[in-house]
Parts: sequence; structure tokens; C-alpha cells
Amino acid sequence: MSCSKSRIWGFLTVIGAALFHLSLGYTYTSGNMSPYLRSYMNITHGETVWFHAVIISCQAAAMPLGGLLESKIGFRPVVAVSALLCSVGIALSALTVNYGLGAFLFTYTIMFGIGMGLPYSVLFSLAAEWFPKHRAVVIGIILGGFGMGALVFTPIQTALINPNNLPTTESRLKATLFCSPEVRMRVPRSFLILAAIMFGLQVIGFFLCHKYKPHVGDGGDLGGDSSDLKIDDEYELQSITIESDKEQSSLQDTVNYTVGEALKSIDFYLIGFIVFINTIPITLQSVFYKVFGAQNHLDDRFLSIVATCTAIFNCSGRVIWGLICDKISFKLPLEWLLVQWAILFGTLPVIAMTRAFQALFAVWVFLLFFTMSGHFVLLPGACSRIFGPKYMATTYGLLYFTTASGRVEIETTITILG
Repeated sequence: MSCSKSRIWGFLTVIGAALFHLSLGYTYTSGNMSPYLRSYMNITHGETVWFHAVIISCQAAAMPLGGLLESKIGFRPVVAVSALLCSVGIALSALTVNYGLGAFLFTYTIMFGIGMGLPYSVLFSLAAEWFPKHRAVVIGIILGGFGMGALVFTPIQTALINPNNLPTTESRLKATLFCSPEVRMRVPRSFLILAAIMFGLQVIGFFLCHKYKPHVGDGGDLGGDSSDLKIDDEYELQSITIESDKEQSSLQDTVNYTVGEALKSIDFYLIGFIVFINTIPITLQSVFYKVFGAQNHLDDRFLSIVATCTAIFNCSGRVIWGLICDKISFKLPLEWLLVQWAILFGTLPVIAMTRAFQALFAVWVFLLFFTMSGHFVLLPGACSRIFGPKYMATTYGLLYFTTASGRVEIETTITILG
């Protein structure tokens, strides 16, 4: 009985973590929101890159802090603070969008980015503890929720801001903008509704998540009047005990690096280098795909549909990459991912010159997001396998933190180039 209850709480924790990550997946709407914000705030392509850049940099800085705080005060305060930072930051953006780029960056990107980073890897560890033999799949499911963020928030953004599918126009500086006052006036109010939806998802996820406590309640449920136990119950007790012993033995065989030991390992820096390099396509892909489509005369509604459907590939891809990682390990899938990613990026300008560009654009964007999803599963999986699960939240967070300065340099370069 206690075993089945434990399983239920484990599944609920995975669902709760996925729902919380679903709210954090709002970050994948950067590409959809970019044209609206450029039109309302009268900013350039290069300046919109900073939205995603600052979010990711603040996430990187907050991730190791979240792991350290969780080990000191537990996961609930960390997750609660995260929920407030994210939802309040987006809500306050309804005001700061009228007060210049600096104020808007603080609420929309810094507050949200810190709120995104604090529980990011904490929730991985929390849920994976319930299913130690399927860590990569659990992480894939949770990140599937993260990838579904665009599916939830993109159509809502478009419906709130441009429900009539009004077209963009090209300005004197050849910038593709929404000149209609109808579209612009709806931008501030949209933040309040989006923040409310985000907060609702976070509250549900918060209450579904529970910490794994091995063997708690087993004696109470099964150790009362042993003479009253039936034969079937004895067999069930034996099978539970054997299964529990196997899991405990498996956990004891796992090598767990402390953060200090991980920092002395060459693998830590190799993974960090891969994370840093992958920042370039992730940033370009997340921010510019809708701009690229608009510049090649694809209408806003079609681009919003594509943006929404990317979430399906982003979500399913994380589960699929997780299954592959559990079966094959992470090295071969990661090599395949990087080659596929390079080919897709390299051929994107080529398909813009074809007659079937509209259909091919959708296919390429879907494949790009499916490929990108593997980055967020295979690298945490590599971190967990190499350094062990015990300090995974802090170690993985530190990996992202070490690349934060490099991310800012990349975004600065993109801004200068236009």
C-alpha cells in the first residue's frame, strides 16, 4: 500500500515539476513577442536580442544559487520565491514597457530570469529522486513541459495583441513593424493576463511537488498485527523489500562528485564549453526565426501558428532525447544532434530562395526546435551520469553560470552587427 502511495506521489511530483517548467517555458515566446515589442518600444533587431540574452544570463547566475539554497532551506521556499519573481516581473512589465528599455529589461528579463534559474535544476533533482533508474526520461518529461511553453503562451499573445491578423509594414530603415495603433495599444495589458496564467500554473505545480523520503511509513503500514497478514500480503511485502533493496544497492553504487571535485574534473569544462558554444544557435533560433519569416513576407498569423507548433516538437523532442539518453548514453546522440543542427542552420537561407519557402520554413523551424530540445536533456543527463545525482542541481547550475559572461559577449556582438 505504501509503495503504491509512494509511486503516486512520485508521478504527481513529475507532473508538478513539468507544470512549473511549463510556466517557465514562456521564455520561448521571445521570437513571437519580438515584433510586437519592437513596434511598441521603437527598438532595433539587435536590442530585442537582449531580452533572451539577459533572461538566460540571469538564469545561469541563479541556477547554482537555487541548488545551494535548496540544500539549506528545502525546495519549497526556493520554488515559492521563483514563482513570485517570474509572475510579478511579467505583470510589472505592463508598466515598465512605457519607461524605456532599461526599466523593461529589469522586470521582463532580470526578474523573470532569476525566477527561472532558481528552481530550474532543483526540480530535476526533486523529481528524479523518485525514479532513480529513469533520470533522463524524468528530466525529459519535465523539460517537455518547459518546451510546451510556446504552445500555451504564443497563441494567447497573438490573440491578445493582434487578433485581427493585421499585417506588418516596412519602415524607412527596412524594419518590419506593426504600425497599427490597435496592435500597439494592446501590448501593455497582455502582460497582466500572461502573468496571471503563469502564476496559476506555478501554484498548481508548487502543491503537487513533494520530496522523496525513502521508507517513510513502510513500518507503520505493514508492521501492525503481523498475524493478520494474508499470504498474498506477505508475498507483496517480500517483493517490495527486494525491489527496495535493489534500488538502495543501485543508489549506493553511484559515484557522487562534490562540487569541488567536479570543478577539478576536465569533463566539467568540456560540458561547459559545449553549453557555451550551443548558446549561439539557441539565441539566434529563439529570437530571430519569426523576424526571418516576416522579412521574407510570411504573414503574422502563419508565423504565430508555426511558433505555437514548435512547442510540440520542443516538448516531444525532450522526451525522445531522454529515452535515447537512458538507452544509449549521451555521447553519440549529442554528436548526431550537433551535426543535424549545423545542417539545418546552414540551409535555412537557401530554402528562402525556393518557391516552396512557406512550407519548408515550417519544416525547418520544427526540426530546429526538435534538435535544440536535445541540448536541454542530453547535457543534464551527461552531468548526472558523470558527476552523480546527489549534487546535480548545484553542479549543473554552476555549469551554466560559468558560461554567463560568454553569453553576454555573444549578445553584444549580435547587437553591434544589427
